[in-house]
Amino acid sequence: MTRKENVKVTIEKWRIIEDFSEYSVSNYGRVKKNKTNHILSFFYPNGQYTYVRLWKNGKAFNCRVHRLVAKAFIPNPQNKKTVNHKDFNINNNKVDNLEWMTQQENCLYSSKHFSEAHIGKSKSEQHRINIMKRTIKTNPNHHLYKNKNSWMVRCKNKEKWICKTFLKKEDAIKFRDNIFKDLEKTLETNEKWIIYKEKQSKK
Repeated sequence: MTRKENVKVTIEKWRIIEDFSEYSVSNYGRVKKNKTNHILSFFYPNGQYTYVRLWKNGKAFNCRVHRLVAKAFIPNPQNKKTVNHKDFNINNNKVDNLEWMTQQENCLYSSKHFSEAHIGKSKSEQHRINIMKRTIKTNPNHHLYKNKNSWMVRCKNKEKWICKTFLKKEDAIKFRDNIFKDLEKTLETNEKWIIYKEKQSKK
């Protein structure tokens, strides 16, 4: 007899989007047109959240996908305004990665996630860097904000948020990538120091 393992499989479910009855959103974060079942393409204005364009009465509306998913699948009895991405990947819009929060709760969640000490903190930071790397692969403009005649980089370096503006997009990308390289070098040094201290304590 073969042993059967219990594997939890989430089935993709669809629900009609509020105020846009011609479209549906799934718990996987996909959006389709009901009449044709055509899956809509996403776009990323300013290199940030995932958007989809919906039409109603001849007018186009650019909608954030994570909010469409949350409104369709997650109860919000307290009418909270902010949708939090649990893994900090703003392009992971599956329903199990989202939750309703107040703005204050969202800020506290972020602070708590990045406040672990020593090894825990290093693992948390490395996890954050890995997430950012994966996100940048799918969305090259991540952490870049397009202004009228410039590009702004806004991301976290260690304990501080950095905001810097560049006239050229390629300079902004280079600056952003260097921040993550510096973070990884710092983490590598910290890990070596922690390992050294552990060895010394065992002597």
